[in-house]
Amino acid sequence: MRHVHSVALVGMAALAATTGSAVADPMVAFNTFIPVPADTANVQPGGAFSSFDISFADPVTGNIFIADRSNASIDIFSGSSLTFLGRATGFTGQQATTSVSGADGVLTVTSGGVTTLYGGNGDSTLRVYNATNPAAPVLVSAISTGGMTRVDEMAYSPLTHQVLAANNAETPAYGNLFSTTNGHPTVALTFPSGPPNVFPNNQITVPAGRDRCRGHGAAGLESEYRNVLRFYSGVGRGQ
Repeated sequence: MRHVHSVALVGMAALAATTGSAVADPMVAFNTFIPVPADTANVQPGGAFSSFDISFADPVTGNIFIADRSNASIDIFSGSSLTFLGRATGFTGQQATTSVSGADGVLTVTSGGVTTLYGGNGDSTLRVYNATNPAAPVLVSAISTGGMTRVDEMAYSPLTHQVLAANNAETPAYGNLFSTTNGHPTVALTFPSGPPNVFPNNQITVPAGRDRCRGHGAAGLESEYRNVLRFYSGVGRGQ
């Protein structure tokens, strides 16, 4: 039996304030529900869409990508028509712990008419898809990052054409740098400092005792970067 569940889309509303009054409009407003079809990999009761992680909006295409652990995929939605377009499959799905569940981190780069999707998986691999046709993403490469747990937050530098992916559930937490082919690879990615799939000469490790900042009590590498490859690590709960 095929089940369809929904994801809610929330649109930003303008915040209005009046002089001498505390009355203001809501910061956000509900827009609509978008049906999410259950995939054959979905083992949740009733095919529910109940477990998900990071979402990413592609600034070029306007498509929205959501790490859907219930369906062991990254789901793709149109930001304009508010419809489900397709999904990239092959992830670990919802497991006993979030540290080995997938999909996790999500990032896309659209350049020259090609959309490349980067998806972190619960088996410590970075999965790369050509998602130019969102109805049928094609797996380009699955690269081991040398750990035992999820590949999570990611960022892309258009200046250096590199992706930084965080393995925030490892001890110690670390990140890996990957080169892309001008942001839209058609072949397997390679690490900047070595041949393909060599580890760990591309690794950035968070030293013991320095994996906490900004007042967060739980360790775990969280990534915040900008387009000059100003990569730096922050810490959060990263579930």
